[in-house]
Amino acid sequence: MRHSFGLLRGTVLVLSLFLSSLVSAAGKPNILLIMVDDMGWSDIGSFGSEIQTPNLDALAENGVKFTDFHTSVSCSPGIR
Repeated sequence: MRHSFGLLRGTVLVLSLFLSSLVSAAGKPNILLIMVDDMGWSDIGSFGSEIQTPNLDALAENGVKFTDFHTSVSCSPGIR
């Protein structure tokens, strides 16, 4: 009886861990942040550029496009 109870408990533990990992993996979003220098908002094909960017266009087509960007200047004079 002890052996079958331990086996049952182990099976339930493994199944619960497996099922919880499936549920948590499905809920996590994939986020891709691309940082570039000297690029305008319309330099990618999906935002209306004449430059062909097929891979970035495919990412934008299958995902979410953020259209409002705000940043502050991080450059300062070199004489300080």
